[in-house]
This record gives sequence, C-alpha cells and structure tokens, in this order.
Amino acid sequence: MRKIFLFLSLLSPLTCCAQFAASAGTTPADSIAAKKALKKLAGFYGSHIQEQAYLQFDKPYYAAGDTIYFKAYITIGDQYALSDMSRILYADLVGPDNQVKKSLTLGMVAGTAWGDFALADTLPKGNYRVRAYTRWMLNGQTGNYFDRVIPIGLAAGKISEAMTGGQQTASQADVQFMPEGGTLASDVKSKIAFKVVGNDGLGVNIKGEVVDNQNIQVCTFTSAHLGMGYFDLFPEEGKTYRAKITYPNGTKNTFALPTPDPKGISLAVDNDFAANAIIRVGAGKAFYAANKDKHFTVLIYSGGEVSTYICTLDARQIVFGVSKKKLHTGVATVTMFSALGEPLAERLIFVQHNDQLNLNISADKAVYAKRGKVNLKLNVKDKNAIGAIGQFSVSVTDENLIPVDENKENTILTDLLLTNDLKGYVEQPNYYFANVNDKTIRDLDLVMLTQGYRKFQWEKILKDNYPPITLQPEKSLEINGIAKSLNGKPLINGRVSLFQLAGGGIMNDTTADDGSFHFRNLAFMDSSRFMLKAMSAKSRTNTSITYVNSPQPAPTMADTNLVYELADLNSPPQAYLENSRQRQEDLSKYGQLSGIVLKTVKINGQAYKSSNLGGAGYADQVITRDKFPNSGGVFSQQFNGRLMGVKFVGDEGNKNPYLMIPRTLSRKNVPMLVVLDGVEEMSLPTDSTGVSTGISLDGLVDVNDIETVEVLTSAATENAYGMSGGSGVLVITTRRGDDKDPLPSATGLLTIRPRGFYKAREFYSPKYDHATTGFQRKDLRSTIYWKPQLVTDKDGNASFDYYNADGTGSYRVVVEGMDYNGNLGRQVFHYKVE
Repeated sequence: MRKIFLFLSLLSPLTCCAQFAASAGTTPADSIAAKKALKKLAGFYGSHIQEQAYLQFDKPYYAAGDTIYFKAYITIGDQYALSDMSRILYADLVGPDNQVKKSLTLGMVAGTAWGDFALADTLPKGNYRVRAYTRWMLNGQTGNYFDRVIPIGLAAGKISEAMTGGQQTASQADVQFMPEGGTLASDVKSKIAFKVVGNDGLGVNIKGEVVDNQNIQVCTFTSAHLGMGYFDLFPEEGKTYRAKITYPNGTKNTFALPTPDPKGISLAVDNDFAANAIIRVGAGKAFYAANKDKHFTVLIYSGGEVSTYICTLDARQIVFGVSKKKLHTGVATVTMFSALGEPLAERLIFVQHNDQLNLNISADKAVYAKRGKVNLKLNVKDKNAIGAIGQFSVSVTDENLIPVDENKENTILTDLLLTNDLKGYVEQPNYYFANVNDKTIRDLDLVMLTQGYRKFQWEKILKDNYPPITLQPEKSLEINGIAKSLNGKPLINGRVSLFQLAGGGIMNDTTADDGSFHFRNLAFMDSSRFMLKAMSAKSRTNTSITYVNSPQPAPTMADTNLVYELADLNSPPQAYLENSRQRQEDLSKYGQLSGIVLKTVKINGQAYKSSNLGGAGYADQVITRDKFPNSGGVFSQQFNGRLMGVKFVGDEGNKNPYLMIPRTLSRKNVPMLVVLDGVEEMSLPTDSTGVSTGISLDGLVDVNDIETVEVLTSAATENAYGMSGGSGVLVITTRRGDDKDPLPSATGLLTIRPRGFYKAREFYSPKYDHATTGFQRKDLRSTIYWKPQLVTDKDGNASFDYYNADGTGSYRVVVEGMDYNGNLGRQVFHYKVE
C-alpha cells in the first residue's frame, strides 16, 4: 500500500502578519482540515497506486519503410521507482484515421520492455501516434497511459506533402485568464496569468491592456513566453475588468476578466528562491470578517509526501516561508483548506533540486572516420557522487539527417517530472530542462499558473467520489475458452487440456458450470501455437470447443489532448526523406524486409484478410477460406495441385512433404519462403546435398486455422522479401481466433495461435572489421546505433561500441534511463565524423 508521510512544519514568517496557532509537530484541536484531507488522500492513494509509462524512441520522426524502435520505462508512484506491479505492457501504433494499425504485447522485466514497429513502405504519410499502457493504467480512463505523436513521411515525398497545416486566425485563438490560486478576491493584490493558444495548439504571443468598467486603463501586459504571461491587478470591490488584446497580425479582441469576489481568498506562491517558497494568503474584506482568527491549513503534496502548515487568519494578509528541502523535484500542488476541511484555493509550483543522475559519456577518440569503430563509456553517479546501478537505453543518430530542436524534445525528464502531471499539451517541454536559468525558471512558473493539475481533485477525494478499481494488474498471459457438448449445452466438469506445439508441456483445467475454462500464469511468444482438447467425463469426442480470449481493454480514441503541430512543415525534413528513399532503393537491390501491415482487401467483391508484406492484393494467386477443399487432411493433401506453379517435394518415401519449388523459376532445389501471419518461418536443416529443405507445412499450421493462402511467384517478390523471396513466397494468414471471429471446433480439438509476447527485432548494426574496398553498397543509416538495454554495474559503469555509417559531420548520442532507486538521468553527447 502506498504510504502518505505527514510533515507538520512551521517556519518563522518572512513578513509576519499572522500568529501561528501550533508548534511544530502538533495540530490544533479545531483544525479538521489536515486530518480529514490526509486521511482521504491516503485512502485514495492506497487503492489508486499510479503507474506511468515513458518511451524513448531511436529518433523523433520516420519515413515509410523504416522501423520504429523504442524502450519503455514503467514507473510506480510519484518517486519514479520501476514498477513491479504489472508484467505486461501494450503498445499500439495508431494511424492518422485514429485506427490502431498494429498492436504489440510486451513482457516487462523489472519495469522495462522494448519493441518496434516495422513500417510498410506503402504506409500513407501523416501524423501517427504510439501509445503504451498497462491494464492497470486504464482504471477510470484518467489518461495515465503514454501517447506520443510520431510524424511519418513518404520516402519519395516533399516536405509539403509530408505534413500539412495552416496559420491560425485571431478568431480561432483560445484565450484564458486565470487568477493565481483560482479566485480573484476583491481588494487583494493578485497575479492573473494568461495563455493564448492558436488552432494548431501552439502559443500565440499577444500584448494588451486592462480597463475597468469605466474604461480606465489600470495596467498593460505582454506575453513572456509561448503565448503565456501574467500581470498584477488590485481589483476594487464593485468594479469589473476587461482585457483588450492585440494579436500579432494587428487584429484586436476584448475579454471579460473574472469578477472580483468580496468573499474570496487568494493563495499566491513566490517560487523564485532556491531554498524557500514564499506563500501569501490574502483575504477579501467580507471573507476576513467572517473568518477572523480561524485556523487554516496549507497542504503541499510533493512526490507522494505531504507537508502541512497551520496558521491563524488574524490579519487580511499572512506571509510565511516553506523550506523546499522536504519537497521532491517535480510538480507540487499547494492547497489551502478551511477549518472545516474545504479546499479554498490551489496553486502549482515546480521544484527543481538538480538531483537527477549525473551521466558522463566519454569517447576513445576526438574524431572518427566513416565506418570507423566507436567505443563509448558511460559512468552514472547519483546526487551524492556514488556509482548507480540502473537501466538505460542508447540512441545514436546522424545529425545531418536527423536535426533536432532540443527545446521541443520529449525526454524522460520532461515526461515523468512535468507533462505527466499537467493537463493539456506542454509546448517545447525540454526548454525548461535543457539549460536551466532564471528565465526558464520564470517561464516554467507560467506553465504552473496556466495548466491545471490532473492527478486528483480534492472535491472528489473528500467525498470518496472517484472511479472504482475494475481492472487488476496483469502478471501473466492467459488462454480462455468455452467447451460445450454437441447439443450446445455447457460442458460441466469436463476436462480441457492445453498442449503447446513444438515441444511444450501439457496443462489441464476443469470447466465451470458455464463451460468456461481458464489457463493462467502463461508466458509464450507471439508465434507460439497451441492445441486445445476438450473431453467430457463420458466421451472423448462429443464436445465442441471455442477459443474466446477476450481482447484487453484499450484507451478510448477520443481521450487525448495531443497536439499534432501541423504547422511544422519541416518534420520529417526533406534531407531525411531523400536519404530514406535512397536507402530503400539500395535495400531493394541487396534485399530487405519491410514492415507488415495486415489489410483487408476485396477480390471479385469479396473481402479477405492478408498479411502479405508487399501489400494487400499483391499476389499471383489468392485462395480464401470459402474456397478450401471440403475434404479433410493436412496442408499438403488439401493444397497439392491447387497452388499455381508450386509443387510439394517430400523426403524419402514422400511421407513428409516439405520442399516447395515454383515451376516457373529457374532456381532449382531452392525452397519457397513461407510467411505465416507476417513472420518468416525458419527452414529445416539442410539435406545431404547441402540444400535447405524448407518448411514442414503439415506440422506448421492446421488447415482449420487458415484464413487465406497467397502465392507470390514473380521475380518482384525480392523487392518485398529480399533475397530470401527469390524463389517465391507462400503467405499464410490465419484467423487468429479473436472474439470477433472465434474459432469453434466440433471435434473437441482446436489449434490456436493466441497473441503472445512480441519478440523485439535486434537493431542491425554492421561491422566493418576489414577493408571494404570494392563493396558498392552505401551505408545510409540515419539511426546509427540503438541499444534498448544497457545496465550499469555497481560503480555505475557500462560501455558499448558500434560502427559509423557513411555520413560525415556531427553524430548525436542520447542516453536515458534510471537507477533502481527511481532517480532519473539523461545525457546528450556529440562527436565528429570526417
């Protein structure tokens, strides 16, 4: 259970206007606020422990035909320890049409996982999204899951084709004025922050003036950073105020400011000082008259811990200092409660202790050659200069091809320390971390003043009005289904056996009263195949069985505040897209494996599913399920003689058909490539002549599971499948048995291929140990190196090496991660290639 720590700290006021009613460590008997709020908050966090996900990508944008590589860090709580609560992470690639294009199930180890999305070279351009979540994160649909926009361009496209956007007009800009603390109290000097956002979600800088209800100017203002700013106002009782603003194009508009409340109270925080935050509480005349000498509580929630400050309202303004030593780096919320425990005002502040991990990257050379070997060493120390054991991920890119605006980057620091705790889109998040100075600190405070806190709402917590927990953390995979007798009645107390094909074990379960069975605590890869067998107590054959694994819940598509930055026409940049085009042409010449996109197309008006790598409909022959032979038998018996230009060749005695050779091609004794659900199946060992014997199809797939069979015999298959497809490709797409298309069996036997853990591709990093003169293939990598798992030893040391590509100029190394105490770290390192 999550613990809430209570600190009752009273500091001498810097400018004393109040008497404190309690000494350190005690609470006034009539102050209900602290006790009530802390008890409710403890109850909330005891049952709503929060998991968060952060993904580091190998680069910020991609082209069709690329592979998106990522490393996921899943933390628990507000102190960012790696989570051991969930063991399964889901990652989705979502298209511009808001539809999931591909989904991965990843097994988590020590709170981390890594994977990739292979993008087909026919993928349409646009702004895609990668989102990641555990089942636990979806409780209440609070949006705790990871969601990031990934621009994808066409390798042969132009900048204007890759991204489209337009300029916003003044009428489309959203303008908000927000009093500090939430209330504009009469006759109390207050800070009013403002934020102006265009239709593209980006800040618009403005200037303006404030006038009262007699049209007399009382102050002027101008934006300080990305459409944000503030002005001080002393609102007089009985007056109202308007803001007249001017946009960059000269157009003007007028907005009413919040009406001053004579019964209001204000909460202001001066966070400019390194050691202390100065808190000012100001009461309107009517509020002060009604609450004079009552106790009030200021509660600060920071990093999962709570500090409270008890004061007596014996003057209209009280001022006191709060030490930041007990506060954690990141967003903290400051809330003022009445003596009856009612939240009156709230303010966010950002605490920066500069206590992140210190990552030092050192190189063995000052300058490297093209295709030269690079040896880099990493040393990680914590804030006490002690070596840190932790998990990290490394990305190396060619900066000429992957230029990056560091201010706009999303990093492990920006996500976990800042944006995860705020509502809406935070523009240029890394601006506040890349080069911390007085201006960035002031600008970050504007973010705190203008973007609301989302983690919890006091009104709901105090009334126990928060969503119940309906989804539990996942620890393992499951296989579930229903068994029935042939008359359709549930098979009660029947036995269901689960066999993992290809050498797995056997598990048994007894069916419930509704015929359901459940196999839990499983771990298997996505390509694993199983057989289910159902038997009644009296007979082995008079049963049917259906695989009904329910899909895991997913975030609602509409639940996103992401901004696509459509006005940024340079992402992906033209140089990167042109390099991607050249690289794809080169890979087509020497062989490649493109991304996989499962599509549904129509032939003669009939829809069918295809996992064909070259694109749906790209086949010389397609046999759909409804065209399969009615007779039983294994694959070779059903399809021998039905596949165009293909023959089956068996071993001695023709007992095990395995070798398939297109008659139309001249490459003798070279088997066809067999692709099952987009996965290339490994060939059997070579025969006595040294020739690969191909795939044993009869043992690979059950005919009852197949949705479509496609034959590719043209030489063009090499463009999609590389040299391995030179003798043709047989593409088999199975039904997969999801709940929309369950796989029933009337024989009590059922072969299934459930969704298992995805096995991440290993990033290809060539080795140039010897001279490569005479080899004409260019090395056009934009991501030079990607290592998702780099673990430091007890002294904080780790090392890695790789070879440069043919690009010259500056290469950029980014290392991110955390130690096992939840301390975060990030470092960027540059080196030259000549």
